[in-house]
Formats: sequence, C-alpha cells, structure tokens
Amino acid sequence: MNNKEMTLNSERWNYIDLMEFFALFFVIMYHATLYNYNFLSDNKTIYYIRYFTRAIMSTCVPLFFFCNGYLLFNRPFDLQKHIIKTIKIILLTALWGIIGLIIFSVYTHTSLNLHDFIYNLITLNPLGWINHLWFMGILVLLYIFAPLLVKIFKSSVRNFKILLFIFFIIGFGIKAVGYTVYAIGIANNQNMPEIMQFAEHNIFRMTQFYAFPYFTLGGIVFHCKNAILKIKPLYRNLVSVLLIIANCCMLYLMAVFFTNHTATAEPWDIVWCGYDTVFTLLNVCCIFVLSLNYNHKFKLIKNISINTLGIFFIHNIVIRITIDKFVCHAFFQTLIGNIIYVLFVMLLSLVIVFLLGKIPILRKTISLR
Repeated sequence: MNNKEMTLNSERWNYIDLMEFFALFFVIMYHATLYNYNFLSDNKTIYYIRYFTRAIMSTCVPLFFFCNGYLLFNRPFDLQKHIIKTIKIILLTALWGIIGLIIFSVYTHTSLNLHDFIYNLITLNPLGWINHLWFMGILVLLYIFAPLLVKIFKSSVRNFKILLFIFFIIGFGIKAVGYTVYAIGIANNQNMPEIMQFAEHNIFRMTQFYAFPYFTLGGIVFHCKNAILKIKPLYRNLVSVLLIIANCCMLYLMAVFFTNHTATAEPWDIVWCGYDTVFTLLNVCCIFVLSLNYNHKFKLIKNISINTLGIFFIHNIVIRITIDKFVCHAFFQTLIGNIIYVLFVMLLSLVIVFLLGKIPILRKTISLR
C-alpha cells in the first residue's frame, strides 16, 4: 500500500462524521417519537407542524447508505478485507438480534420457546425490539454487490454513471409514476387503490432497492466535491437550505394528500415511505453540500460517528427500556422534549459502547475493527 492509499484509509472526513451524526439522530428520533402528530384524531395546528418536521427525518437511512458508498468507493478496496467485514456484519447482526430477544424476554417476562425465538430472530420481531436490524440486512446486500460495483467504478466512471441512472429509474421512478397516476385518478374522482398498492408494495420497494442509488450516488459525488466548493459559500448554502425547505414542503403536502385519501386512522408514514422519494433524495444531496462547511473536529460528533455501528445496535434496546419513564411526562411529549430524550438515548448508548469497548471479550461485539 502506497502513502496515498494509507492516507485515504486513515483520513477522517469531518463532513461525513457530521452526516452520520445527523443520520443517527434522525433514526433515533424516528424510533423514539414521544409526541403526538396524528392530525386525523385531532385537527390541531401543532399536530400538522409536528408532522411537517418529520419530513427531514426521512433522510435518516438514506444518509447512512450515501455515507457508506462515499467511503467505500473512494478509498482503496481490498476484496479479502471486504469479505471479512461483510461476514462480521452478518455475525454481529445475528448476535445483537439474539441479545435483543433475550433482553426482551427477560424485561417483559415473555417466554419464548426455541421455535418462537428463531422465528422472531429471522423475521426481526417482536414488537420493534430488533426490527431496526433490517438495515443491516440491506447493508450486507449492498456489500455483496460492492466488488462488482467498485470494478465498474474504477474501470469506467461513465458506465458507472449510466448504472446510477438505471438505479434512479428503478429506485425512484417506478414509485413516482405510481403515485402520480394515483393522484391524477383521485383528482378525476377515480378510485384506483391498485395503483397506490403497486407504488407502495412493488417488488423493488419491498426489497428496499432505493438503497442502491443512494449507495452509488455516494460514490460518484466525491468527484463533484471540489466543483461544489468552488461555488460561493453564501450561494450554495442558501440554495441548499431553500431546497431542503421546498422538498420538505412537497413531501409533507404529498403525505397529507395520501393520508386524506386512504382509509387509515394514522397519518401516512412520511419517514419510512419517504425514503424512495425524489424529495428525500434531493435533501440528502443538500445535506451533503451543507456538511462540506463543517471543518471542525468536535469530539462528541467524531466519537458518535466512529461508534455508529455500536450505537445503532444498542439504541433500540435503550429506547425500549427507558421510553416509559419519559413518555409519561408532558414535557417529553413536545418536540423540544423529544429532542432532549433522543440526545439522552444517543449519549447513553455511546457510554455503553465505550464501556463495552473497555472489555476485551466484548469489544468485538460493537465494532468491525
């Protein structure tokens, strides 16, 4: 390995640390929502405002896919190390699934026989204790295809861009067309539930195919960084902020529209269903542009980024054990109170990761290093 490769492997990009921090914050905020935003049950203005703020949270998982691609495609690629890393991710995911189920069983006094235990582990049940691990499954899928994608990326950037375009069409285009047709049908007083069902449950949506365009986009954007930085900071930052506001407004309006035209007692899940929308895609790009301004090295943000994997594994367990202690207080049912609770979960998870890191036997359970 030459000096340049060693530098690329060891260098930390502060703006990626910041993006991973926000990704993790939004993930925990989504998993630990304490405030009421159901404007269907009570037509209060505050509920609409709270629902609107959730639009930016739809960038949580896409940011992780983007950052993973950014790092993987633009650093020296060692196939053997990559395979070992992929296997470690599979093993750690299985391990934390088992740990989560054991803690669930003990904490809730629920008896799980071997069949139920294996079933819940495979299906990522029960009751949300380990269902966040679906992300690791998709990450493994991306890593399985990564060697081929890296080979295309290294051999021909043009072909890689063509592949990225195809991913965009499959990952975002199919759903966009389905929703557009459905909206037009509603505008013309025609009920077409099969179109809505196709948009929500087509095979590409069900397999979270949108991960591929975010992942590959992260790889190609690295080469645009210098061109972006040449744009005057005031202009690029202002445009990015305005675009984020506009995209959040469009996603919010679409979400309210579909909520009002579907038979449901709950608002349309603007976070989960927003992952593969063009609005979230553009917001991820805008967050990247804004993050390029971050040249600091705040230890907290750096440590959270370094320990993202461990925090991700642990945070849902922390939420399930602590959430009842907070949700009963009116203050934590507000947006500000919820943010404080999310920071508490994040910091407590980080402390647990640090403590586990001090024990040699357990250190390997929260890190790929």
